[in-house]
Amino acid sequence: MSKTMKKKKMSFQMNGKPSVKQLEAAYQLGLAKGEEIGINKATNFFKKRFDGIYDVPGIGEKTVEKLVKHFGKEYFEKVEK
Repeated sequence: MSKTMKKKKMSFQMNGKPSVKQLEAAYQLGLAKGEEIGINKATNFFKKRFDGIYDVPGIGEKTVEKLVKHFGKEYFEKVEK
């Protein structure tokens, strides 16, 4: 732990309990960060699943076109075979 962190920790302890505003701000920050992590995790899950879509038997060009149309072009990259 750096000296700066030790000083901050000590000064925080010396000031007593955090205010309600500080607790609310920390809660909102954690909530936003958790939401960001969840979105990234879900996006990566689907990206991994769609990466090999052409290798799945029975899924051809027409099916992929339907998926792109349904989900939106912004979620797909054009890849030449």
